Amino acid sequence: MARQRKPKVVTRQPAATKTPKVSRKTTPPLVDSNPQITASYIFYRFVFMFIAIFVVPYITAYFRNKISARMATRRNVDEVMVRAAAHARKEENFELEHFEFTAIAGHILESSCKHPADVEQPDCLKCKYERELKLEELPEMVFARNSLTIRISKYPPSGYIQFNCLDALKMVCADRLPDVKVGASSVWQSTRQDRITQISEHQKPFDWTYTTHYKGTLVGLKATPTKERIDMERLKRRDTIIFSTNVILFEDELADHGIAQLSARIRVMREGYFFVLLRFYMRVDNVLLRVCDTRIVGDELALYVIREWQLREAKYENLRHVNPELLLDADRAWMHLPIVEEHVEKITIDDDN
Repeated sequence: MARQRKPKVVTRQPAATKTPKVSRKTTPPLVDSNPQITASYIFYRFVFMFIAIFVVPYITAYFRNKISARMATRRNVDEVMVRAAAHARKEENFELEHFEFTAIAGHILESSCKHPADVEQPDCLKCKYERELKLEELPEMVFARNSLTIRISKYPPSGYIQFNCLDALKMVCADRLPDVKVGASSVWQSTRQDRITQISEHQKPFDWTYTTHYKGTLVGLKATPTKERIDMERLKRRDTIIFSTNVILFEDELADHGIAQLSARIRVMREGYFFVLLRFYMRVDNVLLRVCDTRIVGDELALYVIREWQLREAKYENLRHVNPELLLDADRAWMHLPIVEEHVEKITIDDDN
């Protein structure tokens, strides 16, 4: 009889449950574990903190002080100009019997006003010149504070003759171009077309050579024609000079095409007389040369002076026989120019004064 096999019982274990993996995000370390990177980080952080704490406040304070100083300088510019003008002013005085001489010299006229535009300043020379002169342009150098004064008689009645810039510029033609025939010189016209264009663009043309027939400003004096002449031979003598000075009233280089200058000088001699020369010297290169001379001579025992005014001029084409270097010197050029016009007057105290 066959043996029966017992059935094999298989016991199955329940399947193990898989626990899901939880992803954990780890925070990176504040400092890298690399020792070299850690040292660099600490160093740069120290430098940054040093700059923020010490350097930036220092630089800020430095520039704040610089700006404050500059603003203070601008606020005090008027005071500085006043002090500079006071130091620049020079006054000379001299007496010869009943004549008194006063020469005042200072710096040039300011290019702009120092006060607000809406504030009227009666003492502003710049405003005064613009108000009383009708010129489109002033000369490059205007010595508004300069003057030469000759007072006749120390006691009343008395009067004086003065040479100043404002009255001289009042006699410059302000409504038409100068009588300089620039068209006759092709060389001048070709090389100075910019100046011709500049003058043509003015709505109101003016005498850009600043020619003035100014002979001085009379106050309490009168001038009458006379036949008495100045003794030029006496002026050529080498007499002893006991007082002399030279005062420039204005100057302009005519846009680098020449020069226009007005100056007054005086010499007082020990021999008892004085000589004054007011000279306007104008040169337009290679075109025209012009000299206006006012000579005044007085003696210590006389209560009058003789004033002689001359206008001399010539074109360059008529001066070819003269050394060109002589024409550049006003003190030597005038004697080579012919006299175009002249007046001789006797200046005395006005009895009606």
